[in-house]
Amino acid sequence: MILPKGSNGEFYVFICTITDLMYDYWYTNPLGDGRFLHDLLLYNIVDMNANGGLGKVVEKIKCCCKM
Repeated sequence: MILPKGSNGEFYVFICTITDLMYDYWYTNPLGDGRFLHDLLLYNIVDMNANGGLGKVVEKIKCCCKM
């Protein structure tokens, strides 16, 4: 999901993913209980005014929420 950070040309880019622990669980229990849980929400901040409008990542892989 991509959301504007304000009116200055910066945007949040959110990434829903899993931790190594969750990956190991699903790798060793492929059938599990039928659910696939994402337990980590990360974000980056992109400045779309940089590089002549092509954009630049100004903050990388920040943890927003860990379940």
